[in-house]
Amino acid sequence: MPAIGIDISDGAVRFVELLKEGKNFIPHHFGERRLAPGVVVSGSIIKKDELVKVLTSISKEEKYKFVKASLPESKAYVFNISIPEMPEEDISDAIVFRIEDNAPISASEAIFDYTIIGRNEKGEIELSVTAIQESVIREYLDLYNKASLIPRSFELESRAIARALIAPNDVLTYLIVHIGGNKTVFSIVRAGIVRFTSTLYVGSNNLNVNVNVDGANKTDPKDGENLEEKGVNKPVPDEKSFELIAGALSSIQEEVNKLIVYWFTHKVSGTLGIQKIDEILLSGKDSTISGVVECVSRNVKVPVRIANAWTACFSYDDFIPSIGANEALDFTTAIGLSLPKKFDA
Repeated sequence: MPAIGIDISDGAVRFVELLKEGKNFIPHHFGERRLAPGVVVSGSIIKKDELVKVLTSISKEEKYKFVKASLPESKAYVFNISIPEMPEEDISDAIVFRIEDNAPISASEAIFDYTIIGRNEKGEIELSVTAIQESVIREYLDLYNKASLIPRSFELESRAIARALIAPNDVLTYLIVHIGGNKTVFSIVRAGIVRFTSTLYVGSNNLNVNVNVDGANKTDPKDGENLEEKGVNKPVPDEKSFELIAGALSSIQEEVNKLIVYWFTHKVSGTLGIQKIDEILLSGKDSTISGVVECVSRNVKVPVRIANAWTACFSYDDFIPSIGANEALDFTTAIGLSLPKKFDA
């Protein structure tokens, strides 16, 4: 029985089931259940019984049993460390002794996962580590169990988003900006591995501007390009609306600038000042609102574009899904969760 990717955010529960057809992963089924205000707030489950009801409805109505579930970025810590060369079976023990130096949680209360980045010039193993309190995992296990759903895995939003938006074997460095209703998740991804994440509790709900979201910044389903470049008209916000959008997104823009500087000056593999962001990818349906790309691009000498949520799944030359390209951007996390962690392109 397949496991669906399921993503719980402040405003909704979204799920996606992918089926492998040849080299492609095709969306067999997807859906969304809106959450009442206050059920989940800033990644914290406030009204557990109401959330259980929503998850139970998915289990019963959609006939699903197994899930691959997201964990809120705000509850976890992502850090990079280097350790001496050692057998892979000893790496976990080595990480345990480094958790408290890099995250404000006790090693005895932490659950962690890691990815081997490579070796540095000293021959040390470089790791990207994600640590989270065991109590958070237990809370989510209990949540799904009460809804008659069995989690096969848990994963941070940022890792799932990166898996969906970046093609396998892509070695470039991306800054992903995933804009949700109440928060924005930032992640620096190099060669497909999440190297740094941050979260701001500012999202599209701050865009209190009368902009036509459905008609704004339409993208070509084949590659996510702006159709304006192909001669298709799109609504452009007037100067007042643009300035209001810029004001609402100012903190997002500031975080983008800060992360670009951080990465450029960050020590990677024993070097300084040679790491650059190759491209900024915007995700989340409301990133397609006219003016958002332009605002994020302000004073940034890095290409910015709206992402394609199906990058790692299929080419639009092979398959056209029933969900629109913009709408699919709200399902990015669920898509990434549904994809296998390692697969051949």
